Amino acid sequence: MSLGKRIGLGLLMLLVAIGGLAYYFVIDGGLPSDPGFNFRIDELRTLSEADPAELPQTIEVASVGSRQLPSFAVEAGLFSENIAMNRTSFRLKSDWGDTLIDVGMDETVWEEFSPDDQFNAEGFAQVRQAMGKARRIIVTHEHADHMGFLARYDDLPKVAAALRMTREQIAGTAKYATDGAVPAPLERLTPLSSTEPSIVAPGVVVLPASGHTPGSAVIFVRMQDGSEVLFLGDIVWNASNIRNERGRSRLMQDVLMPEPEERSPVYNQLAALIALAHEEPELLLIPSHDDALIKELVSDGIVSAGFQDIGDGQ
Repeated sequence: MSLGKRIGLGLLMLLVAIGGLAYYFVIDGGLPSDPGFNFRIDELRTLSEADPAELPQTIEVASVGSRQLPSFAVEAGLFSENIAMNRTSFRLKSDWGDTLIDVGMDETVWEEFSPDDQFNAEGFAQVRQAMGKARRIIVTHEHADHMGFLARYDDLPKVAAALRMTREQIAGTAKYATDGAVPAPLERLTPLSSTEPSIVAPGVVVLPASGHTPGSAVIFVRMQDGSEVLFLGDIVWNASNIRNERGRSRLMQDVLMPEPEERSPVYNQLAALIALAHEEPELLLIPSHDDALIKELVSDGIVSAGFQDIGDGQ
């Protein structure tokens, strides 16, 4: 074989290898045909039954930060403009008492764990004050933008009675504590089940969904007006993952995430979510970070922007 042919063959093999790596790490977002996960929607509905007077009446959202990510990082094979990621905390308002979903991160945790984010001091101040007023506080998983502030709250014994967390979530607070240990008030908590759904407030049920992190969970909510909401945490970052039936890229999952997630369970959960969205079109699915969807929900009056009785916390 001539030198020119050998060079040409070598270049072809190199291109094939590059193409294979690009497909594997950036493009492949195919889902399992038979999901190995069940959202147990009928069981969640049964568990969420409660006195209608105590069910949540409104949903509020506070933004503690934001970030732009390449589209292919959020959804494998998607090549478009960057996608806005909103760092959120949600509050369910009811006559029974407020339920807070995720507490975000303070400026110190932000600087250490998410320095590429834009920190929202006003939104964080709202969350900080809401923690002291909440009757129930729950988190979707252990990442800094969801519970980084929890271990650093200045009066943790005061809010400990409101906390409901799994064993994995409790253990995950250690990395955000000033001394690197789980705070004593959290160590004393009786953990939620890590496998079975748990009622945490009237109309509010936590379902463990390990994968994105060991302690990941979704939150099912029955609203007073009869509507139902499933807060997805970070199973997906954007509603387009469900719409387009494609998960996060391996580049994001295995390389760019500081703590890689488990692809198989997350993809099984996404496949189950897609089936659930078809079977239950009235069920509102809310990923934690979908900025465009959150703005749409606010515009439609389904969610209120900001924690209404708190202001900017100044």
